[in-house]
Amino acid sequence: MALSTSRRVIAAAFGAYIGLILTWNSGISRLETILFRGRSTPSREPEAWVTLLTFIGPNTSFSYLLSHTLEIGSVSTAVADSSAEFITPIVALLVLSLWTVLPVIAGYILFRQSDL
Repeated sequence: MALSTSRRVIAAAFGAYIGLILTWNSGISRLETILFRGRSTPSREPEAWVTLLTFIGPNTSFSYLLSHTLEIGSVSTAVADSSAEFITPIVALLVLSLWTVLPVIAGYILFRQSDL
């Protein structure tokens, strides 16, 4: 609703898919590498914020939810090996709900503000 033509909608949807699904985890690992490249000894477990960013990615939280509740598929090693308290099925369901609801709300707000 926020975009003017159907081609822009398709391009935005494809770009969002590529950005979120394919580059989410690699972007986080690159950011971690840039921020912590001066460490003398590499840590065994990633920082908590790295695990959180990895977990709130739509692909990781969906995989975790399927793996934990239905025992289908596998989860990334960063999430599976973590002892973080926020890695639960309820948080994964909440994250997926936010990934579903927030874009609709943003589109609605942009639609209401546009001058038709």
